[in-house]
Amino acid sequence: MTYTNFKKSLEANRLAQLVDLTVFRADRIEAYFAGLRADIAITQGFFNIKENLPILNRFAGHPEYPQVVAAKKMLNDQLSHMQSVSDMTDIMLVSPNGKVAYANRPAH
Repeated sequence: MTYTNFKKSLEANRLAQLVDLTVFRADRIEAYFAGLRADIAITQGFFNIKENLPILNRFAGHPEYPQVVAAKKMLNDQLSHMQSVSDMTDIMLVSPNGKVAYANRPAH
């Protein structure tokens, strides 16, 4: 009887620890995505993006145009700094129709 009680107590304790760990990790994941949402909201207000994203959308499919090259250079300058500060691996800007207009690492 003591063995059974002890076993049940250990199982309940271990299960409670697993639940606590799950809640903790879920909170950390939520905090990470909340931070990403905040970064996205801040980035949407950048003048550089408001100025250059329409150029990239207008000349999509023509990466050799001087306007596109200049727009990508300006975006690279600003977003590479943001990437290094926020420890993001990739930054992509998407057009209203869902196509990737800018990617700091196009191979990805």
